[in-house]
Amino acid sequence: MTWDEVMTHIRSKYKVADQKGNITRLDFDIGDGRSQDMLIDYQQQPNGEEWIKFYSKIGQVPPSMLVGALREANTYISGGLVAFENDEVWARNCCLIAAFTPVVFDRTLEVTLFMAAHVKHEVLGI
Repeated sequence: MTWDEVMTHIRSKYKVADQKGNITRLDFDIGDGRSQDMLIDYQQQPNGEEWIKFYSKIGQVPPSMLVGALREANTYISGGLVAFENDEVWARNCCLIAAFTPVVFDRTLEVTLFMAAHVKHEVLGI
């Protein structure tokens, strides 16, 4: 599979909110007036492997709540949490492009999206 095939799948199934370079932003309505951002990123490793990285924003998590956020994220089957500038915490997952199938992509996206929404709700009350 190729990154172009991944992007064809994304455009055929999801509403692209924004795209800059290799980063594509999707917005999802998750109910109860809540929405969840999702970033899809392409990354090539030094060994040539191509990966899809999935990010879903949780928000700023105070240091006193970070362990709770990690515990809540651990209740999901895969992925983890990463921090960026401004202490923003995001759920992250990844998939090898060579192993890409629409089902694997969609399920990885869903798990990452709902992990972020779950952590945001349980830890931050949002």
